Amino acid sequence: MRYFTLDEMREAIGRVTRSDIDPSYTIPGSHTVLYFPFPEGPNTPAFPAIGAFWKMTNAQGKQHVVGICRRMDKPKDDGIFPICGPAFMMGAWDAPTAERRITEAVAKLPRGLTEAQFRAEITSSVGFAIGDGPCSFWRDYNRGSRELGCKHVASAVFQVTQGGSVEDVLGAINENPTPAAPVVAGDPDHELAEVFSRVCPPERKGRRKFPVMVQGEYSGGKTVAARSFGDCGGFDAVVEAHGHAGIEAVDFLGGMLPLEGDKKLAWVDGPVTEAFRRAARGQKTLLIVDEILRVPSRERSIFLTSLSPARKKDGSNVYRLRTGRPIMPTEEGMMPTMEMVEAPETNLSIIATTNIGPGYDVEEGDPAEGSRWHRVNYSAGPAKLTAVLKEECAAIGFNKRIVAKLISFRTNVAKLRKDGEAKLVPCLRELIRALHISDDEADVPTTLKAMAHTWVGLDTDGPNAAQVTAVEEAVEAAFTGRARRTPAPVAAP
Repeated sequence: MRYFTLDEMREAIGRVTRSDIDPSYTIPGSHTVLYFPFPEGPNTPAFPAIGAFWKMTNAQGKQHVVGICRRMDKPKDDGIFPICGPAFMMGAWDAPTAERRITEAVAKLPRGLTEAQFRAEITSSVGFAIGDGPCSFWRDYNRGSRELGCKHVASAVFQVTQGGSVEDVLGAINENPTPAAPVVAGDPDHELAEVFSRVCPPERKGRRKFPVMVQGEYSGGKTVAARSFGDCGGFDAVVEAHGHAGIEAVDFLGGMLPLEGDKKLAWVDGPVTEAFRRAARGQKTLLIVDEILRVPSRERSIFLTSLSPARKKDGSNVYRLRTGRPIMPTEEGMMPTMEMVEAPETNLSIIATTNIGPGYDVEEGDPAEGSRWHRVNYSAGPAKLTAVLKEECAAIGFNKRIVAKLISFRTNVAKLRKDGEAKLVPCLRELIRALHISDDEADVPTTLKAMAHTWVGLDTDGPNAAQVTAVEEAVEAAFTGRARRTPAPVAAP
């Protein structure tokens, strides 16, 4: 069986012309991403595959289900192939055969994708293809007489290229499931879990741990990933510090506060001191500093020395934090001193999160501060967005096939932003909100149109009208396939 690399498939799609297609067949505006087991032949084991599929129909009611797919047991950018009328989706296998093929595919699942997840995903694939007319796909594909196998596949990709770009299609199938963390995985589906487990796990014998700073776009799942890692079961305590522009160092460290109903003052630990103290007492502790770069840089200077471990005579490393808590002298003639908490590096893991770049109210600091952190740039890919949105759909009883349309809408607006026709790209938090405030699946496009002003620039009179229209048409393109009606608007100042 022939396979394409990602670049080869992109080039093959680009070579399709009007003479290669059957214009009587039409496709909906967006694809559906599905998992399925697929064998190369009747006597070869099945492998796990992911595909972007379209249901094509003509005026006589004949239907063909076509897709651009990828073997999930292959590296990214490889193992890509077209298909028309996949047997599993057509219900062509009896129950024993289907189970055998699924079991074969499960044996080849990539790291990070469990059997339970794969089986849950393929439930959407069963019955997706209702019926197919006759097609010579396999004969023509194996002989090489048609590069993409048949006129139905050619028709689908040609229509996609005429209405926009195939990049969201290729991106969707090329997104590998994230490998599970080799040591500890708070969330096996999240690619940050592996970074955390390598750099700042609860326990790392023979190797040092380092503080991690995750930086990226808003609502990308950074904080959720850190919290999930904290819930992995390896930590005795998880302490959160919430950053904002009004934070002062004492808010992190702690201070003397009046006790309730008492005129006396007592020391109360701030979150950073609490984390250090717990680690000093032998607890495996995770400190999460959320939105760290929103804290003024002068207030973040408490981390400069405290995140520079000191080497003790026994060869161990410790973090030292001067908290500001007064310690009364035990020797005559001595003055009060400030408390120093000494936390073994082996007991303290630290994860900070932040947005970064123009448009965010952050202070990025200097190289000395940056060197204290193992920095990770993160942006949630289509696979992660899809997984989270499917969970939300399941929670509210929506058909999860709408998720592909939401991802397509987000891709459309991203292109608008690149062309200066929108200010922002819909984030995961906003897409979840659109689902929850919609009455049903049919109401989601209406909700997104009502939210269009969220992603556009402002004029003196309010949201830029041309950009609002462009975003509304991005909704139409994703949910109905209707082409854009208006010319590209001028970007808002």
